[in-house]
Amino acid sequence: MSTYYTPSHEWARAHGSLTRIGISSHAAHEIGEVVHVHLPPAGERVKAGELCCEIESVKSINEINAPVSGLITAINTAILENPNALNADAEGNGWLLEIECDNELPSGDLVDASAYQKIITPA
Repeated sequence: MSTYYTPSHEWARAHGSLTRIGISSHAAHEIGEVVHVHLPPAGERVKAGELCCEIESVKSINEINAPVSGLITAINTAILENPNALNADAEGNGWLLEIECDNELPSGDLVDASAYQKIITPA
């Protein structure tokens, strides 16, 4: 099971026919302490590259774009109840949405972990 990333720090990981999405550990660290997460309801469609949710930290409000297109089948309600868990495990239990994707991964602007590491590592 591979994880793919966008240059804007979102990730996507296929689980059978569904794909979980979230923000990278790097992004969670940069955002700082998360105090609130705004997620769309299950049943909505999202389009890759477009706003799908917002993460509010003590520093700022961060718009999160969908890394893939498809139908939201589930949201992580645990993150709504304990938003700081996003900082603790952004690429695990800190997932945001589960989506039935329109395309197989990778697609669009998604890159693998080694390419993403090059994006976040200063030259």
